Amino acid sequence: MPQFHWSRSLPVDSLSPAIGELGGTETRALVGLGGKLYAGIGYWSDSETESPQLPGAQVLVLDAPSSRWRVDLQLDGRIGTGPRAGARTYMAISVLDVVTFRSDMRGKGIPPTSVLLAGVWRRDRDGGTEIFYRIEGDRSWKKSVLAPAGSPGQQARGFFLYTDKVTKTERVFAGTGVPKGDQPGGIWSGVFDSEFREIHWNPAPEAWDKPPDTEATLATIRVASFAECGNTLYAAAYDCLYERQDGGAPVWKKVFQRSVPSSNVKGGTGFRGLTMLDDPCLRRQVLLVAQEARPFVILKIDPRNGFRASVDLNISEYLGRRWNRDVGYGIAAYNNMTPYPGRANAQAPSLLIGFEAALPQQPAGRFKKFELGAHFLVRHPDGRYDLRDVIDQSLRPSPVLLSVRALTASPFPEDPAGTLYAGGFDANSVPVHNTAWIYRGVPVPLEK
Repeated sequence: MPQFHWSRSLPVDSLSPAIGELGGTETRALVGLGGKLYAGIGYWSDSETESPQLPGAQVLVLDAPSSRWRVDLQLDGRIGTGPRAGARTYMAISVLDVVTFRSDMRGKGIPPTSVLLAGVWRRDRDGGTEIFYRIEGDRSWKKSVLAPAGSPGQQARGFFLYTDKVTKTERVFAGTGVPKGDQPGGIWSGVFDSEFREIHWNPAPEAWDKPPDTEATLATIRVASFAECGNTLYAAAYDCLYERQDGGAPVWKKVFQRSVPSSNVKGGTGFRGLTMLDDPCLRRQVLLVAQEARPFVILKIDPRNGFRASVDLNISEYLGRRWNRDVGYGIAAYNNMTPYPGRANAQAPSLLIGFEAALPQQPAGRFKKFELGAHFLVRHPDGRYDLRDVIDQSLRPSPVLLSVRALTASPFPEDPAGTLYAGGFDANSVPVHNTAWIYRGVPVPLEK
């Protein structure tokens, strides 16, 4: 795993009060498609929220390392009535991911067709649930409505492609917020219509055997990530894992729960970044998941051993030793854990895990008690962890980056092998402006 030379890629200056075409408070996702790099941008907690000049949620695209970022999707709708009338409807791109279909809704094999999917965070609470998507090779974006306006607005937070082992149907899954009370929702699935090049979503969400308890926590329960492990699909919902029971009438069965009192925070998500891991010691597939809490940890869960869980890394303790400071609450793997091919064995990738961390003994400042830098963990194939920093040494003063929300390998052939792109910031309800960031990390050659 190399060290990296980091440089600013997105030309947004957090010291500038200007409202421009490019801005944002957070870079929430990065993903490559078709030799281009896409970024999901949010404006949550922007100090200029009420300004009519402020853009709404955006998907940006970079065509080459030497190109300029440009807007590919601009969601500039406005709220029509009420106390927020005139403000932008869409606050953020909540998640951005790519799935590649190899069969269509009729079970017919098709040439691999990649689709860029974007979840959105709406300001209107009863705005329903929407997903925007762009099929590789098409010129425009399309919109899907999972839950219509008038129903509780839920943002999609995770996508996954999976083939039902009973029906043999290839389906894309969207994880959303779970509505309060007895209302259905949380996991939706759809199929690809190759004739009209569209995703057809089921009109109703998939069923739970025992739905998440939305009344037991201050947090909004979100299905934030999926993983396939041992030919079975799993979903993470706050402090629970659910296993999909495939078939014509699928049901999600709760198979694991780990409740932590300190994770019961308003706005918390709990389990994030659910990932399948080929465990060399057990010689089988297991699950990794990060738990947002105090302390925040990475768990290893073995489905074939009664879902026995162990702490793969206590991140708070690990950072406390590295920084020689007390580390408390934190968020790791905001959306996913990013594979990074090893130099010796590309079949055994390392995992890159972005995070933010709070320092309880640090005096509360503008950004509360959060560590102001940008860092990520590297989990090596043998289970060891390393810590890496993201910093552009040429920038003075060094901007506050606060968190790494997204990491992805470069999609550009012009970039040196192993180049990374990182992005982030977490507003944490603090009024900020132009704080979204994206950096390019070029591997530093190893000394011989």
